[in-house]
Amino acid sequence: GGIVHRHTNNNNNNKSSGGGGSGGPPRSAYRQMLTSHQTWAMMLLWFSASLVYYGISLAASVLSHGIPLVASASLSALCEVPAALFSSYVLEHRSLGRRRSTWMLYALGGVCCVSLPLFPSAAAPVAAILGKFFITTAFDGIYVYATEVFSTEVRGAALGLCSSCARVGAIVAPQALAGLSTARVMQLFGGSALLAAVACAG
Repeated sequence: GGIVHRHTNNNNNNKSSGGGGSGGPPRSAYRQMLTSHQTWAMMLLWFSASLVYYGISLAASVLSHGIPLVASASLSALCEVPAALFSSYVLEHRSLGRRRSTWMLYALGGVCCVSLPLFPSAAAPVAAILGKFFITTAFDGIYVYATEVFSTEVRGAALGLCSSCARVGAIVAPQALAGLSTARVMQLFGGSALLAAVACAG
């Protein structure tokens, strides 16, 4: 279920106690949103998805062992099409649900990234593309998942906060690629995705 739903029945009391008379959400709703485990877990999900997505996309030249750079970059881009279709399928799969499908996708993407240094150099592009496929699927899905986690009165602010975390992840990704070896950076990406999976499942 979502958070801060119980505030919807107390609008009049909250307006007089600091929520203002404009009809906007009471301050207590925002306070509860910011102190909720679900909010911080969702922020981590968005940060991690953006970090891994842009990190692997920008690492095409590093991961193109044994195949032309154009082919590696093309495969990295083309995997987003089946990822979008797969996301719509798993999100609507009744036996999985939103939360389970999300943390499983993050876990699979994280395992692909963490284990990439263990693969032969010729198989590294495959592992990286698989990791991006799972993370892209999850990234597409959390747009839907986030709207269901947060109540209507704080949903706009919550999604803005999550989107800001994703932008931070996009900023960190190229810096990590520039400062770390391929093995280290993939461990960073994979560790971030696995941490997000644990936070989502918890």
